[in-house]
Amino acid sequence: MSLAVSQDEFVVELQTMGLQADEVSHELARARSSQNPIRGEVVLERTTSVGFRNPQRQVVVRKTDDHGSGPFERIYELECEDCHCRYRRGGSEVHATGCPRCQKQ
Repeated sequence: MSLAVSQDEFVVELQTMGLQADEVSHELARARSSQNPIRGEVVLERTTSVGFRNPQRQVVVRKTDDHGSGPFERIYELECEDCHCRYRRGGSEVHATGCPRCQKQ
């Protein structure tokens, strides 16, 4: 799922997450580098949104209250669309993880 947000909305969301000014600047620069060159908008893909499906057919089922290994990182529950295995991963891993049962990634 892609979501276009204004720069101000993006900054507020980052500040709500607890990022400091230098971290917000870094994330803004990173987001600008992913701008759609035709429409000039910043498109952010929320890989931790419930329902997100990565290329390995792993779907985000829910966000847990558990903390991940990185600052502000949360643990998410995913489900494999192939074998229906449910497992947990840190938010930074959701975009590329494969099923621990049938994909062995």
